[in-house]
Amino acid sequence: MMMATNTPTPIPMDDRLLDLALEMKLAGLPWEPQVGCFVWDHQGFISHPSPFPKRIYFILSMKRFLKIFGDAEQIKSRLVWLPTWYQLRQIMQRLNIGDGVTDSDRSSSQPSTPEEEMIRFYRSILQRLKAIGAISRGNRPNADSGSVTEWIRAVMASELGDLNWLPISVRHRIESVYSEVAGSYLGWRRIEEGRPEDWFPTETSFDTVLLRDLGHFFSDYQASVKWLERIRQAVLLLGAIDTRKDSENYDRLINLILEKVEPRTTQREILTQLTTREDAPLS
Repeated sequence: MMMATNTPTPIPMDDRLLDLALEMKLAGLPWEPQVGCFVWDHQGFISHPSPFPKRIYFILSMKRFLKIFGDAEQIKSRLVWLPTWYQLRQIMQRLNIGDGVTDSDRSSSQPSTPEEEMIRFYRSILQRLKAIGAISRGNRPNADSGSVTEWIRAVMASELGDLNWLPISVRHRIESVYSEVAGSYLGWRRIEEGRPEDWFPTETSFDTVLLRDLGHFFSDYQASVKWLERIRQAVLLLGAIDTRKDSENYDRLINLILEKVEPRTTQREILTQLTTREDAPLS
């Protein structure tokens, strides 16, 4: 399907693809709403018109979608994510899925259309998710897993130590960022290990390899993972600052965590300046 300008569409507007995307969602495909995602409003919840047919939307502004739905959980609940070709290839790599092309397909004189290739990818991922779900249903839940909030706070304590000395608004912001990362992290851990939805890892820390993969695996997760790394650095530096002698940098780090950084000073510049000072603590 071509747009009015004869430019190829960014994603197939195929009913089969939409139905498979909904099935993938129901099968447990992890997703965190972010700018750059295509979504399908299959319930017709959004009243604003879309430039695409069949109630397909592109998230250009998270603020706009949050204004419509209220929060990210409602976005995930009501909309269906439509992964692009690049995102599909990364999902398949993560789930150890081949390209789904058989020898007969390769030898055929009729090459697959882009739409058929996308549908084949969707089906491969759906089959893998269903297989993992079947394994999960056969596993007993971890009785000592506790709640998501308890696990996240245990991870924070393990990685950052006691945060009671920080202002409550800062503690809430840190927990919010950890919660965002934990949503995708737990989803992928459960898929990779064939665990049920109420399972939690026994260790109280993020696996560095999976966290690194999430940082570049999906553009959807990059922002949250980067914020997590910045907050880790900021808390470490805050603990080393004597507020009686360096209240200015203390306030700047607090504002960095709370996203109140001065427009002319980027977060990276602040962290670089603080970590390269001659009197900066050595780890």
